[in-house]
Amino acid sequence: MRLWLLLLVACTSPTSDEIVETTRGSVRGMRDGDVIAWLGVPYAAPPVGDLRWDAPQPMPAWDGVRDARSWASSCIEITTAGTLIGGSEDCLYLNVWAPAHAEGLPVLFFIHGGFNLNGAASHVLAGERVYDGAYIAAHGPAVVVTINYRLGAFGFFTHDGSGNYAHHDQLAALQWVHDNIAAFGGDPARVMVFGESAGGAATCTLYASPRAAGLMSAALVESAACFARANENSAELSAALATAVGCADVTCLRAVPADRIATAASIDLADSFARWGAIVDGDIVPEPPATAIEAGRHNRVPLIIGTTSNEYSTLVRNFQRAPITTDAEYRDAVARFFPGYVDVVIARYPSTSYASPQQALITLLTDAFMTCPTRRTARAASTFQPVRRYVFDHTYSNGSYTALGAGHAMDLPFEFGNLDLAGFMPSAAERALSDAMIGYWVRFANTGDPNGAGAPEWPAYDAGDPALAFDDVIASRRGIRTAECDFWD
Repeated sequence: MRLWLLLLVACTSPTSDEIVETTRGSVRGMRDGDVIAWLGVPYAAPPVGDLRWDAPQPMPAWDGVRDARSWASSCIEITTAGTLIGGSEDCLYLNVWAPAHAEGLPVLFFIHGGFNLNGAASHVLAGERVYDGAYIAAHGPAVVVTINYRLGAFGFFTHDGSGNYAHHDQLAALQWVHDNIAAFGGDPARVMVFGESAGGAATCTLYASPRAAGLMSAALVESAACFARANENSAELSAALATAVGCADVTCLRAVPADRIATAASIDLADSFARWGAIVDGDIVPEPPATAIEAGRHNRVPLIIGTTSNEYSTLVRNFQRAPITTDAEYRDAVARFFPGYVDVVIARYPSTSYASPQQALITLLTDAFMTCPTRRTARAASTFQPVRRYVFDHTYSNGSYTALGAGHAMDLPFEFGNLDLAGFMPSAAERALSDAMIGYWVRFANTGDPNGAGAPEWPAYDAGDPALAFDDVIASRRGIRTAECDFWD
């Protein structure tokens, strides 16, 4: 009798913390210390077959408990030179990290970068899964969500006037968070959307999109300008794709193998600036995001926006065959990026003012395409709600990244707390910088204000052009690249 009672209790006792019920079925995560991770959770049906180039559809419900203890495949990726990396069309999955027994915590929803061509929530940098959210979850505390979304031609091909399937995916993932995150310990009313590079541009697209209303409480745009292309740009790329595979309609295109679609109309960025990205579609992007923000037609939630101080030290390689070494090559490079304005740009950025012509190019591109568009957005948005600006100005103290300075994406390991990169031995000050950044991010997600906990004060953006500089010593500065940004404006 006693054995029967013990068996009955065992069978009817509550499930473990690792098993969570979603709107489509139960998922089993895995515990590591005080943090539980659920990996590869589907937020939409696989966009394959007739669903290629369609808005994401609901994932069919499943019976039993779905295993969520391993990373899902990335979406199909290609390099900036147009070669296939790998991945799968069946890729609309997300990952969740939360402290055990979490309840009502702020949610940090991350969108990865990669030129809209590559990257994944499971991305590995120098041997480290840089977007692993366990450290933030434990030290926040907070709930962290990272997502995959369709890339390249799969995310932006135009056949019905839309083409923004990547952004449809991001909205579907945000809706999943709204519907399910409370079961994981998160608060659906406190969701900070943040992203870097292409993910930062996507964050700004959602920030400006009426379709995202009510799905975010704060936005954090990292190393990205707020822009969208005219529909005609995507239509040209889409037509080139159809021609390359010999198709006259989307029915034919949906039957073409995915790897051929990925590379058929790929463009090497060293030869051309044309690439897949958000377009003005009258729906998700009814107008260019910058226009919407300037007019106040955006989601008026608190905003943080910023860059690294030397963005193009890591980006410029995607746009050139080799570093430039002479003034003649510098002039040719400026002419490529700014046709019709060569003399005025070189007069502002003479190569003799920098260590090399290559560094002159890196500096002017950083200003023109990152630092100054960021200031422009901060100025426009601050008319309507609190805005804070930052610059990541830290150079790694050792290892192979030191020579790059505060290059594009160099801040990501710090904000996720994943600093164990190959060859890098973070100092105590660098560990402290990482913890401080995470503290600002989590407080911002929690209240819309990053200040508190004795951290250096982060002033709201105003006409004095303030920004918080992240380095071994965190401090507020005014006038960062102000004269240069006045020039570009």
